[in-house]
This record gives sequence, C-alpha cells and structure tokens, in this order.
Amino acid sequence: MFGIHAVNPDESIIASIAWNLWAEGHMGTSLLEGVLPGIEHHVYWTMPLYYLLLAGWFGLWGFSLLAVRTLTTVLALGVIVILCCDSRWHQRRAVWMASAILLCDLSFDYAATIGRMDMLAILLTAAAIIMIDVPRRSRWHTVGAGALAAGAFLTHPLGAAAGFAVTLTVAMRDRRSLRLLLVGAAPPLLLWGLYISQDPGTFMAQMGLQLARKAETPHSPLYNVGRFLGIYGAWWPAAVLLWMGGTVGLVLERRRHLPWLAAAASLWPVVLLLGEIAYPAYLAPVTAVGLAALLARIHWGPWLVAGALLARLAPAAWDPPPPGGIDPAYEQYSAEIEQYLGRDQDVLIGLLPDPWFGLRHRQDLRIRLVPPVVVYEPLLHSYVFQSDVTIVGGYNPPGFVSVMDNWGLIATRGQKLYVLERDGMVDFDDVLSGLR
Repeated sequence: MFGIHAVNPDESIIASIAWNLWAEGHMGTSLLEGVLPGIEHHVYWTMPLYYLLLAGWFGLWGFSLLAVRTLTTVLALGVIVILCCDSRWHQRRAVWMASAILLCDLSFDYAATIGRMDMLAILLTAAAIIMIDVPRRSRWHTVGAGALAAGAFLTHPLGAAAGFAVTLTVAMRDRRSLRLLLVGAAPPLLLWGLYISQDPGTFMAQMGLQLARKAETPHSPLYNVGRFLGIYGAWWPAAVLLWMGGTVGLVLERRRHLPWLAAAASLWPVVLLLGEIAYPAYLAPVTAVGLAALLARIHWGPWLVAGALLARLAPAAWDPPPPGGIDPAYEQYSAEIEQYLGRDQDVLIGLLPDPWFGLRHRQDLRIRLVPPVVVYEPLLHSYVFQSDVTIVGGYNPPGFVSVMDNWGLIATRGQKLYVLERDGMVDFDDVLSGLR
C-alpha cells in the first residue's frame, strides 16, 4: 500500500485464471499449459475461492494490473476495519491500536499490494476468529465462523489456521457447539469436493506437484527468519519487537485472546518451515492483536503506537506511492523486453518483474511462463523446446540450470535464450560461444 513492489509471476498466473473464468467460463490458464497437467482446463494447483472473487472483480472493473492489486488493497482495508470493530465490541482500551500496528507491519503492506490470494485468506481467518469470539455469541455466530474458516482454507492452505483456532476455542469453551462449526464449514467444503470430482486425476497430479514443492523446501527456519527480516530492511529490529511483543501479549491475555493464540501456535511453525516470502503477513493480525493487548497494559502505550503510525505514514504522505504499488517504469520495462520478440512467436518468460501484463497487447504472441516447480527434466526441456524465444532473469527459475547446461541440444531449431542481468540482456548463445 505504501511502497513499490515488483510484479510477481504468481500475479500473472492468478489473473490469467480469473480472467478466463470471467471471459470464457472455465477455470484454467494457457500460461502453464504443457507443464502442469490439465492446468488449461482445471486449476487444482491452488485453492479456488480467490479466483471466483477476482473474476467477479474483473467483471466490475475490467482487466488490468491495477484492478488486480486494488482488490488486494480493498481486502487489506477490510482486515484493518474488522480488527478495530473487534476491539470496540470488547470495549478494549484505544480500540484503534491493533489496526494501527497492522498498518506499520511491512509484511502486511507487501501482501496488501501483491495480487495474490493471501489477503483474502487473512481477512477470512481474522473474520472467523472474531466471529467465534464476539460477546454474547449465538449459535449462528458459530455456524458463520465455521463457514468463514472453510472459506479461509479454500483460499489458501494457511487459512487452515482459522479452522484450528475456532475449533480449539469452541472445544474449550462450549464443546456441544462443535457440530455447529461443521454445519457452517460443510457446504463450501462439499462444493470444493464436487469441483475435484470433475477431474480427480488432474487434481492428484497438480496437488502432488504442489506438495512436492512444499516438501522440498531447502532452507532452515533460521535462514527463513533472515529472509523475512529482509522485507523490513533497516527496520528489522522493529519486526523482531513486533513478533516478540505480539507473542508475549497473546500469552498474557490467553483467556481473552484464546483463538488468536491458537492461530499463532498453528501458523508460526508452518511459516518458519516453508519460508515463502508472503507468509509472514498471515501472522500480522495475530501479532498486532497481541502487541496491542500488551501495550494497553502500559499507560503510555497508545502514544507509542501513535508515534509509530506517524513515522510509518509520514513518508507516504510526503511522497505518495504510485497506485497499486506499480513501478512507473513498468511499461517501459515491458517495452524493452518486447524488443527481443518477433512476430507470431511462442514465448517463454521467467522474469521478475514479470512483463506479462505489459505484453498482453501483443495478440500475435503465444506467451507461457516457466513452471514454478521443479518438474521432470525431459518434460522441462520439451517445454522450453516448444518456444521460439525464452527470456529468464531476476530470479532462478526452478530447473533452468539444467536447461542452460543442455542448451546446445535444446536449441536445435534456432531457439533463442536471453538472460536478463543487471547490466542488461545477454544472448546465451554469445555466452556459449565465449566458453568454447
């Protein structure tokens, strides 16, 4: 919301799926056709709920990168509002503190800009926890919490924290209401099962690759903490204080904040083990609530939060970020990539920032993206072989070391491979000729 964030390839894949759902009536994408089984007609690679919401959003506002990112920001504002409402319902001191702390969290800011499904999962998780913890809770609140928790899971697997939190809370406070959670959760889960039943073979193939990708995470939790702190840059000590203070606050207020503590207990191990750069944002509302509870014990706690919020917002007010956090040079960047493309070509892209949104006007191009997972090496080589031009750079696409090592065999019909480096675009054929 308050910075510039590079366009991620995930944003292109997600937007493509949602646009196809709106425009053509099916959930699929050609961007990974030929490397992820059945992805052109069924998407089981990720959970489906966000695609439905984004498709409807496109129906209202049309297709654009700005529209994609605006939806994410709207969802983030929803999280901020419901945290404030939750504090007000419980008559907590300085009801705005948790929301203000959330605005200061840079991981939340990142997730509130990037066009991924994370913010919808975070919103539904927070809503489920708040619903199960409302004062004078009725049975319909419990049913609603079950439905919201199921929705969080059907948006992203980390949304399962909502289910764990509300189930544990009900089990400890009113075990007889557990069946009401199931009443709320069952319909959306059954609908997902119905979608899976349309093509169970494709579901197993895509989900198998996804699970293998998660299981092969190479880094330790300690390394992942370092990566997460990199999001905060020079502000990393503030992130450490936020995480520690939030945890201490939840523990001290465990009776009042049981569902939030349960969500934290389920999220921290998963976030640390998997290490995906967007995942710390799932902890942002949890730590904000905990830190607000801790600071509410201190007489000058609200003043600390107000000062932090002022320090966070002042630079953005002085130098407002571009809409959607889109780099003003993005169109120029896409045009520079376009210079390496001819007419009527098959193009394979593995770039960060991803230029797909900037290249969509080229109706003559058949654009695909490099696979986000390591696939069987011959399949990857075949996938690359189908393209006239391959452009990679900005990150290390999975398996592309093998592609480069075998480029002399792959490029048998004149394919071109360009590598975007800091100094500009490099023709890989020139690299190979220099090594001979």
